[in-house]
Amino acid sequence: MVADGFTRHDIASGVLPYGDESVSEIYLPWYLQTIGQSERAALFSEINRVLKVGGRVRVSVPDFAKIVRAFNDGRDSVPTKHGNDYKIAYEDLLLGVKEDGSSNRSMYTEDELWNVLSEHGLVCIDLWSSDLDDESSLPISANVEGYKPPSIIRNGRVVRNVHAIMSTPRLGFSITQRCMFKTLPGRGIPFTSFEGPFFGQHMTRAMMRAVDMGAEWIVTLDMDSVFTNLELDRLLVMMEAHPEIDALTGLQPQRDGLHVLFKDPDVLSKKWIADVVPVDAAHFGLTVIRTDALKRMPHPWFLAVPGEDGLWEKGRLDEDMYFWQKWKEVGNTLAVCPRVPIGHAELMVMWWKRSGGVLTQHWRDFENHGVPKEARW
Repeated sequence: MVADGFTRHDIASGVLPYGDESVSEIYLPWYLQTIGQSERAALFSEINRVLKVGGRVRVSVPDFAKIVRAFNDGRDSVPTKHGNDYKIAYEDLLLGVKEDGSSNRSMYTEDELWNVLSEHGLVCIDLWSSDLDDESSLPISANVEGYKPPSIIRNGRVVRNVHAIMSTPRLGFSITQRCMFKTLPGRGIPFTSFEGPFFGQHMTRAMMRAVDMGAEWIVTLDMDSVFTNLELDRLLVMMEAHPEIDALTGLQPQRDGLHVLFKDPDVLSKKWIADVVPVDAAHFGLTVIRTDALKRMPHPWFLAVPGEDGLWEKGRLDEDMYFWQKWKEVGNTLAVCPRVPIGHAELMVMWWKRSGGVLTQHWRDFENHGVPKEARW
């Protein structure tokens, strides 16, 4: 079986029949364990040659640790993704000869496979879950992916002039501050914020300061954004790989817990399998903006507009949506990267239940209904 969009090739020769930087994605299902270390180095050299900047490599191998656990548990099979049983041939998996004459010459765990991808220059490394009907979907498989880095990341540092900004309230979530401290300094990204209640004014000042300091890109943050280096790196890698995109963000849920923060009238008809998906509006939770595109916009960049009745209910245009509307009007592009999840910090209240244990309650539910009855003695 060949996954949709892929072409099967025999890579035993170590040569891929493609030009330099011409392939968007490479998938290696249960192959790496059949070659030795020197062959592996040659293979990844060839992969890096043909892979586009920002292109992805997905690798799956039998996971030695998972196989040992299954053996110790006395299991002779594991369930497949589609409800069938896969018989575990322990000797074949660990050292046996396959039907095509190949034999397993290496053993991996998820951590070891992760290190292999890192050693061969890939970035934004993460685990992935397979929906395919092959070995990668088995619970004894280790699945790790990585991306070919552009020149923007070198030795862990961002080599472009990138500035991060935020409109900061006087009180906020400390988890967002920890996310910033763990990511921005290590990547060499300076940070500018203005404190107070006037979101649009502060965002404009911070953006203009970043422009004055020669920033090529601006990374915007919200006071309730939750993310790691992986999410930041993926956005930067995808931004570098897609020069046609003027602003790029990730998937952040709305506070209602039912939707995501972007505007796209055709979203229901789209298959969310692309690296980037064009949208009409988004958020500023973790968003990368090209300053050349920002300079094309006339001021004001942010403006709150009431509805036709002059009230702030139906028909209003909030400051952030005003920005994206003007962004589109001057011909700038905006896209979402579906593989970049961005957390949305939300205040929850914990109560000790009469029956024992902890009950969590959303703050809106507390305002509307008070202390939950399970917590009243």
